[in-house]
Amino acid sequence: IGGGSTEVVLGSAELGADGIPVTRIKMAHSFDIGSRRVRDLFLRSDPPTLKEIEEADAWIVSEMQPYFRQFPKKPEKIIAVAGTATSLVSIDRAMDIYDSERVHGAELRAETVSQIAQSLAAMPLTKRRKVCGLEPERADVIVAGVIILQVVLRLAGLSACTVSESDILQGILLDASRDL
Repeated sequence: IGGGSTEVVLGSAELGADGIPVTRIKMAHSFDIGSRRVRDLFLRSDPPTLKEIEEADAWIVSEMQPYFRQFPKKPEKIIAVAGTATSLVSIDRAMDIYDSERVHGAELRAETVSQIAQSLAAMPLTKRRKVCGLEPERADVIVAGVIILQVVLRLAGLSACTVSESDILQGILLDASRDL
């Protein structure tokens, strides 16, 4: 989940003979749905109203649902990367100082995401900037990012995601290194 877009990739991974994971991408799509875009389009109040949140959620579902319906079966796992997911772990664990080792590989349950979402959405921006574990510069987009994550979890039919400090660029580099 980025500021302007969200990328969803469906694939599989297994260890190759050399012990390096081999990935197979089955489907991939970049949606023009990011935390800044959703905030700008829907979350105009401070704090956002329930109606604004519901409208954002409905729009995201309408945009993403056709893609998720193409999945041949329900995914076994979601790996979430980038600031929304890592911030949620940091908030959940009340990290005064961000610790990537505590974040990487953490499981983020849908119930936890929902509880944090409700709490953050009820706060004005000035209060969100002071939330333990949330970078103040992310406070203006975190509610929108959480809405996106909640929709992805629902559409995938999963009750949790695994959070990774690694990102898409690292995956591309790893894949490219196999061709050297």
